[in-house]
Amino acid sequence: MTLNLNIDVHQIIGLISQLPDHDKVLIKNEISNSLKCNSLNSRNDDLIELLLDGPVMTKEEEQRFLNFNDEFNKWTNKIKSLD
Repeated sequence: MTLNLNIDVHQIIGLISQLPDHDKVLIKNEISNSLKCNSLNSRNDDLIELLLDGPVMTKEEEQRFLNFNDEFNKWTNKIKSLD
């Protein structure tokens, strides 16, 4: 069974204002949770899009990075041993 209502926002607010306080709190929490979920999903989608569209290292760049990292670690260990 389907029920379609044509109610505007002001009418919904009027109906909610007639509810007991504990029901208003339930509605408020539901709306807050819904908004948080939508916001998080939107931010997650934005982050995923950013990461997928970002630059990618070539194999050569990765190897240079790994070599630099090894050399840097050797240098910092050498400095530490001098202290």
